[in-house]
Amino acid sequence: RDLVRSRGLGDVYKRQINDLRLWKASDLLRHGHPVGEVAASVGIHDLSYFIKQFKNKYGSTPLQYSKRYKS
Repeated sequence: RDLVRSRGLGDVYKRQINDLRLWKASDLLRHGHPVGEVAASVGIHDLSYFIKQFKNKYGSTPLQYSKRYKS
């Protein structure tokens, strides 16, 4: 435990997990799933937090992102 904390590996692990969650969310959004459903399905139950994290990573809100892929 101390080794993980002292080297900051816990933060790296958290970032990787968050990146995977957002990547999966982007995939679900491209396939037309509703934003609230997507957030919950990737394990982020605070919708405001999900939107903020998604926008920081992809440069647009989840709704804006999903609209790009609607035909």
